[in-house]
Amino acid sequence: MKLQILGILIIGISKLYENSTEVVQWSSDLLEHPRTLAPTFLNMDDGTRDHRQLVALSLLRLSTSLVFVYAIFLGFTRRKPIVLSSPSPITSVVVADVQPRRALILTLLVFAAFTYLLDELITLFYFIFEDVPSSSALQWRGIELADVLGYVAFSMIIMFGIHKDRIGIDFWSRKRLKVGIILALLLDIAYLVLLILSRPDSPGVPERPNVRGIDLPNFLHFLTVDFRILALLILVIVLFKPHTSYSVNQHNHAPPTPSTLLLPAAAPVTHGAYGTFADPSHAPKSAVSHHNGATIHCSD
Repeated sequence: MKLQILGILIIGISKLYENSTEVVQWSSDLLEHPRTLAPTFLNMDDGTRDHRQLVALSLLRLSTSLVFVYAIFLGFTRRKPIVLSSPSPITSVVVADVQPRRALILTLLVFAAFTYLLDELITLFYFIFEDVPSSSALQWRGIELADVLGYVAFSMIIMFGIHKDRIGIDFWSRKRLKVGIILALLLDIAYLVLLILSRPDSPGVPERPNVRGIDLPNFLHFLTVDFRILALLILVIVLFKPHTSYSVNQHNHAPPTPSTLLLPAAAPVTHGAYGTFADPSHAPKSAVSHHNGATIHCSD
């Protein structure tokens, strides 16, 4: 209240040199309608924006129906066919095990669904306490249906993912899931940009907006969209950066055989040809020699 009075005094002094009667009238009107001091991006519906731009904004808001249809498409994800490949002559000693970050993915999906639910609750509470539906402003037309479709779409993705994990189907690392999340992120970014561009111009003094603005709900709507974009952006990074662990492969070694033991290899048997001498390296280790009629056995 003090800031409002200070603002009235500052602007009133500047206008005092132009027309003192207009200043008095404007100050009294400003005290009766303090919402005109709110920032321009909070006071959306003043009739100064192009009607075609507002219609495009409403259509883009309802693009959550595309995410809803794509979520249904994800429910038909099946098990990947097993491709038989010939065994490689190279034995892998270290094997990389790539696993999606399921806990973090589920947390971000739940948070994205919660932003739609929170936006719907904001709209409902404002209608209950103020008796003014948010969709009465053209900038927020269709927001109730868009929030419901978005919440159901992300809830379906969560349920499909948990169910596919239980039956052993790889779901979180599929390309179709990544495409769906990127699609939802791009639609939300385009929606936020168009929402910012559709904000009204700053009203002149002593002019006031034509239609009473919805300050606090508009601000909360902006916050929910911002938080959802942040969650989806992190989710895209997590989907493309799975957890990779490395382990030593101990199953590709051949079973031990006598030839693999630490024993010297048997000497090859050689048969000398006629008229040749045997290899001295293969001579027997014991020999018999005759010395002065006595037989002497020598061995190693």
